[in-house]
Amino acid sequence: MDISNREGADAVDSFRFSIKFNLNVEHHRKAYKRLSKIKKGDKSEFCINCILGKEDENQEIKSLIATTIKTCLEGAHISNIPTKKARDNDESEIDIMDGVLEFMTSLD
Repeated sequence: MDISNREGADAVDSFRFSIKFNLNVEHHRKAYKRLSKIKKGDKSEFCINCILGKEDENQEIKSLIATTIKTCLEGAHISNIPTKKARDNDESEIDIMDGVLEFMTSLD
């Protein structure tokens, strides 16, 4: 729902949503218990922060993974890089795995 272009009587100052917890599902129960501990007036802000925080957390994790991989690969010599022909050959999978293991061992 795009609310940025609305004007006049159709303008939206707030948006209401509801959530239904299935208390037979463990993570729903945990979320319900956590939300139940929040003061009534703070629940909307808590939910908004959770939604935005999860997005930020996912981006931060992606960035950390990319940085870690880049750091590990700096200066590394990778051998046995398979060609398309090798990837198409079932037997080459063993060679590829040997190459990956050899590379991972060289990182220590």
